[in-house]
Amino acid sequence: GYNDILTLGGIDHTASGKGKEKSSVELVTIFFGANDASHHIHNKRQHVPLDKYKSNLKELIMLARKWYGQKVKIILMSPPPVYHAQRLQYQIDRYGKEKATGILERTLELSGEYAKVVGEVVNEAENENVAFLDLWTSMQEEDKDGWSRFLSDGLHLSRDGNIFVGKALLQTIAKQFPQVAVHADQQTGLWGNSASKCGEALERFGPWHDEINFEQEIFAKMKKFEKELEGGGNESLKRKRDESIGDDKMEK
Repeated sequence: GYNDILTLGGIDHTASGKGKEKSSVELVTIFFGANDASHHIHNKRQHVPLDKYKSNLKELIMLARKWYGQKVKIILMSPPPVYHAQRLQYQIDRYGKEKATGILERTLELSGEYAKVVGEVVNEAENENVAFLDLWTSMQEEDKDGWSRFLSDGLHLSRDGNIFVGKALLQTIAKQFPQVAVHADQQTGLWGNSASKCGEALERFGPWHDEINFEQEIFAKMKKFEKELEGGGNESLKRKRDESIGDDKMEK
């Protein structure tokens, strides 16, 4: 039920600013608008005027850069579309036929206006580290006659909708910020694997585990300790050598 005003008002209570400057966060997603785009009369409590919505998004970008650095990657996601028939049915399901007003407190047209503003904010940022994911358009284009399946009540995402958003987000990251994109293992298709078959899409700072010859590593350590032992019978070095070799064999 939060809109961007409520979020900005309580953000310091959910996470202290202390330590954010030292954070290793590389990617931030900003996803507001479904509540902000409520009708100014029929849902005044959650409605946020377009100009205020726009300035709030800019403030959220500013905060992300303040906390995580100017080079942090940011993806602004538009609100999804609204399916009218589902919203009206939701009223009946929740309040009953007698209490259902039959008045839409959110509409496809309104959510479209807010989605457009998200795109404007990204364009005005003029920064390669700020990208736009237009869910309002992409959901409708994905299934022109059946995009309502992406919504559970005409507003909130269904299971299919969550899967769609997840895939769309991964595609946006891969296209706009390939340096932080994560890919499934090419052999197994699993996301939890990490090996040389994952390719070079993900930046790394050392060899993959399957690129290391553990036999050679053990041999190299043995030679190193043998040199240290030359000329004397240092028992502590001998124990260190034996423990190191034993640990490597256990890991293998």
